[in-house]
Order: sequence, then C-alpha cells, then structure tokens
Amino acid sequence: MSRFKWNRIALIVLVLAGVGLCVPAALAYGNPAAGSPVKIHVLAFDDTDAILVECDGRFGMVDSGEDSDSPTGDDARYPLRPGTTVGKGREREVVAYMESLGVNGENFDFYIGTHPHSDHIGSADDIVRIFRPQAIYLPYYEDDFITSSSRLWDNLFVYDNLVAAAEWARETYGARFVQFLDDADLSSAAESGVGEGASESWVQERTGASSFPLGNATIEILNGKNPLPGDRSFRVPDANFYSYGVKVTGANGRVAFLAGDINDYRLDWTVGGGDETRLVQSGDLSHVDMLKMGHHGINGSNTPAFLQAILGSAGSGSAPIAVQTGRFFAMPLETANTLERVGARHFCASYAAQRGKAALVVTLGDEAVTTNIDGDQLVVQTRKEAPWAFLYANGRRVSYPEGWKSIEGTMRYFERDGSLCMGWKSWKGQWYYCDWVDGSMETGWVEVSGKPYYFQANGAMLEGRGWQRVEGRWHFFDKGGNGDAKVGWLKDGESWYYLKPGTGAMATGWAQDGSTWYYLNGSGAMQTGWQRIGGSWYYLAGSGAMRTGWLKSGGAWYFLRDSGAMATGWAQDGSTWYYLNGSGAMQTGWQRIGGSWYYLAGSGA
Repeated sequence: MSRFKWNRIALIVLVLAGVGLCVPAALAYGNPAAGSPVKIHVLAFDDTDAILVECDGRFGMVDSGEDSDSPTGDDARYPLRPGTTVGKGREREVVAYMESLGVNGENFDFYIGTHPHSDHIGSADDIVRIFRPQAIYLPYYEDDFITSSSRLWDNLFVYDNLVAAAEWARETYGARFVQFLDDADLSSAAESGVGEGASESWVQERTGASSFPLGNATIEILNGKNPLPGDRSFRVPDANFYSYGVKVTGANGRVAFLAGDINDYRLDWTVGGGDETRLVQSGDLSHVDMLKMGHHGINGSNTPAFLQAILGSAGSGSAPIAVQTGRFFAMPLETANTLERVGARHFCASYAAQRGKAALVVTLGDEAVTTNIDGDQLVVQTRKEAPWAFLYANGRRVSYPEGWKSIEGTMRYFERDGSLCMGWKSWKGQWYYCDWVDGSMETGWVEVSGKPYYFQANGAMLEGRGWQRVEGRWHFFDKGGNGDAKVGWLKDGESWYYLKPGTGAMATGWAQDGSTWYYLNGSGAMQTGWQRIGGSWYYLAGSGAMRTGWLKSGGAWYFLRDSGAMATGWAQDGSTWYYLNGSGAMQTGWQRIGGSWYYLAGSGA
C-alpha cells in the first residue's frame, strides 16, 4: 500500500477518534436487546454500493463503494484503462457513517466484497484496516477470467488492494479470509493448472462456509462459482457474471437479498437463463421482503421473471421493498412496471440524502418492512424517453385517470398509462406546458427552446397574434398563432422595436443590445438622428446605435462623451482640449472665452 494511502487512513482514524470524543458510540447507537429485527443500511449513493447489515448489535458489510485511489499507469500491472472511475471516492462518508453506528473490531463480524469492481470494493481495504472485521469474503479473481479486455478497468488494482488488507488482517489479528465457499471442488485444483503458491492447501486455507450467523440472523452467500487460481476453464465476459449475492434471513423469517451486480445474461449477452434464473430454479430464493436491486437497477438485471418470482411471493403483512443504488432513469421501464405489478415499494438510495439521511435504512420488522424515510412525500422520477416521468409517494407509484389533477396544490397532467406529462400538452383545444423537473403545470412566462410563451392563470397558453398587452407590458406574438412572443429587433410598419430577451417585453427608453445602446420612444419606436433626452443631446445613427466620440454633422464637428451626451464648453479628448459652443459645434481660430482669448487650431485643438 502506498505511503499516501496509509497516511489517508491514519488521518481518517484520527478524525473519527476526535468525533468519538464528542459523540460516544454508545450514544450514537445504543445497546439493542437480543432478538431485534434485521436492519439493512444502504448508503445514500448513486451508482456505487455500500451496505451495512445490522442485527442484535452485530454488523456485517456487503461492499463499501468507490475509493479515491485509482491506477496512475506507473505500474504495468495496473494500467489506467478507459472507463476507469477516477476521483469519485466515497470512503470518508462510509467510514463516518460506520463510526456513527459504533462499528468496531468487537462487533464487526464480516466484510463481503461481492466482486472486483471499484464501485463495490474500491474502499474495502480502508474498511478492513480501520474497522477490523472478523471475516473477509471475496471471490478469487484473475484478469484472465475476463474475456472482454474493455471490461478489465481497475479490477485487479482494487482486488489486490483488498487481498493485501485481508492478508494483513489474517496476520495482525487472526481474521478469516475466505475466497472459496464450502462447495469448492478442491480436487480440481491440480488439474486446472494452479500456479506456484496456489496449491490445494492454499485454496483450502481460504475456503469457508457460505452460511453463518449475524446475531439471530442468518447470512448466506449465493451465486458462488469458486473459480480456482489458473483455472483455464472459467471464462466470463465481465466480473458481474460471478458476483456474489447475499441473502439475509431474520429470526422472524423476513428475508433481504443484496444482489450485488448479479444479472440474467448468458455468456453471449442474451438475457434469460443466467444467474437470476439459476437462483430461482435452485430454490435458494423463494421470497424476498427487501431487494437491493442487482447492478444498480440497469438493463440485464432484475428481469421481470426474477422480480415476479422473488417479490410476488413475499411474506404477508407488508409490501416488499426494492432499493436501487442508481438513478431511476437507468432502470428499464419493464422493470419499473414489474415492481408496480407485484406491489413492491421502490426507493432510490440517494433519495434518502434528499431527506437529510446518510443512508436508506430498511427494517425487517415482525409486523411490516419499513424504511427510515417512510411517509407521503412526493417524488417525481424522470426518464430519458417516453413515458417521461412517474409520481411516487412512499415508494408506490401514484396514478390517476387521464387528465389534470391537483396534488398538494400543484396541477399535473396524468397520461393514459399513468405517467406524468412533461413538456407540451394539448388539451381541449388549448396548449399547456408541464415543467420538465416535476411535471407541474406552468403559468406566466416560460422560455421553451429559446422562445418565450405566456401561460394564463388556468395554464392555457396565450395564443395572441401581433401586439398584445400582458401584465402591463406590450409584447408581439407570432402572427401564425404559434404562441411564441418575439424577442430582439422587430420591424412593424415603418418603425423598429426592441423586444427584450426572456419575455419579449417591448423596450422603451434606453436599451442595450450587446455593447450598443439604442433609444426607443414612449411607443417603443427606435429613434435616429439628434434627440434631446433628459436635458442632453444625443446622436443616434441610422441603425439607431448611439454614437460616441467625434461626429461631423451639417458641416460642424461635435464631441459626444462616453455616455453619448453632446459636449458643450471645454472638453478633453486624450491629452488635448477642445472648445464647443452652446450648440455643441467645435470652435477654431481666436475665441474669447470667459474673458480670455484662446487660439484653437483648425483641428480644434
């Protein structure tokens, strides 16, 4: 491990030790009685998994998320490959949350790394060295197992970091390091061509039970494929193809399944007949009360058949809960619809952060499965394609018959399929616009694709043509009836008008367009030539642009200050003085000024 990483871990420990002096672990966590229900703490991150399992004052961890470390390319073993995540570490937040719960070497029973991807085990070595779990589980890995070179990323880097920490834990405080589960075929080790130092005894030392207790709960590691060192027969396209899944069963029979990045792909990337199918067919998963969705909820995982099989038969008395450690828009529509059909409540883990929580905590209670963010708060979940959004409350989709519906004082339009309208909506011969963030009906001025539109109090677009007075200001609307108010310069009749950006309000008085100033009279018409404005004279070119500096007009020279106002009397331009009479005309020759004579050259100087 690098000196930098050791220093960073030391810093984290020191900081947390200081925090502990202010908030003792006993106060932060308490001392629950034996027999308490299982709690699953899913830290409130997107696109990275960090999960604590708690029961009877004991803790275990399943993945711990991204780390700030990444390959630099200096070590040939760890090239900096395209797609490697850099600079998105969450280890400080994970460590702080664990400390707030009072996790320590006395109550930290296990760490399970589901597979060697940085968004799952990047920070694992930090966690092991700081909190000292009694057992560490990690499937054996070699880059040669992966058939797609574009999917090697920093797999070996994060894997080797965790292995080094696990070996340190074995030597330092006697932790168990398990890489092969109890059904490993050790007799095949020699046949598979294991390398030096990977003898059958080496494998056996790192073999352990796939099922063990956590307080009164039972932990089972599923989908263990036990590839052996140098095994030339084990080849998969991606490390997700042998991700562990972790089943947690409470004493009350409630079950959580933490799916890692398990998917249902075959080796040729066709969906169906993969690990999800095998888990159901094996009988290892018959019902689940809480699912941490596989692979952050994206395509290829959480197939409808899998969800129907494990959530549709969930324990009675409470709706099952599905937690997604990714963004809603990344989840296929068929997945969201299946969760709705089976009656599951769906939460994105990061939604807890919006509620001021560091983690979304699911409690597998006797009477019900609950979360620490339960309530009727409305959440608009948006997508990248139609249907564009759905409204959720307490994890359940909110749906009404097609049409407008006022919810908590906000008007929204529900489509026939139950989704929210986003953007334009034609209804009963009029046009409306729904905000792309929360689906709310817009009123007042709204800019759409760079054009301003006005929506009346009832939400209907003002379909004005030509000049219309809106909220006390004049605007010019498209004469074709498209509803958009014009902005910028408009010629109407023989006059030019300037319509301000944003709302298209007609300008009067001084108006700036770019770096140029213009003057528009009370009716909005652009002025040209000499104009007396506010007691001063200004010259506006034929284009309407206000002139500054020297101007020759009608055979005489005039000096217009930086403000555009015509100068009279003495005026300095650079280091030279000039004199301009009461009409602003530059004077030359002998001039008697203020009782004294001055001679002004032909240039006026």
